[in-house]
Amino acid sequence: MRTLPFFFCLAAVCLAAAVALGDIGPYPRPRPRPQPSPVPPVPRIETELPTLDKSTQIEMQSADVDVVLSRPARAGRQASIVADLTCNFQLHCITARLATSRYTMAFPYSAEGDRGPKCQRFSVEIDGAKIRSPDEARWLGDNGDKKPPQYVGYSWPTAIERGANQTVTVKCSLLLPVTGNTADFTYILCTGAGWRRPIGRETVRVRAESGLQIASVRSGNIRPAAQTEKELVWELKDFVPKEDIHVEVTRDGKP
Repeated sequence: MRTLPFFFCLAAVCLAAAVALGDIGPYPRPRPRPQPSPVPPVPRIETELPTLDKSTQIEMQSADVDVVLSRPARAGRQASIVADLTCNFQLHCITARLATSRYTMAFPYSAEGDRGPKCQRFSVEIDGAKIRSPDEARWLGDNGDKKPPQYVGYSWPTAIERGANQTVTVKCSLLLPVTGNTADFTYILCTGAGWRRPIGRETVRVRAESGLQIASVRSGNIRPAAQTEKELVWELKDFVPKEDIHVEVTRDGKP
């Protein structure tokens, strides 16, 4: 897997057998370090998560996230649960020094490093145009005094015009590891705090197909607006995320 020196995106913390997925975000620059050479070495993992240049102000106006959980169709994968995500993010460039601002965007699918899920498919579209070959990436999140999450995801170059709106669509399919008869699924929200303004609106919908049940766990202050054993819906408005969405997935009967 290619290792990149610096990024920014939304974050989450997962426990054992947990999976983390998250909102897009701008890619950070590395923190300055004293170096004897004018060309400092590239760190393997960068821990600081600065935002874009102050002259470029981008906000996330809305986000719609749809997650479908199902049993794997292929034999030999009964120790996994499939998570298919479709995420639509609406961005707006409030102001910028340049007419076109170019930067790097990223999306995490795991907060447990190599112990996390396996990504089967990943794709990104910006205003309907597909991004070719996003880079696999890993970085450390910022979790205050606690142990930082170890993110794994994808990054890609992008650009936005001053004053323009932009739609970013991320689709991915993951294999979630199962321990016993359950798996933990986490949707990452925390690093959405890096956008210039509070997120205007975000809807996260998690659905379980036949043979699975779901429940919201470790919800803290973020609680679902609607919930059954087959569907959970979060409706968040004008918020700066400080915690993430956690879901316990249980298989009916024996594997």
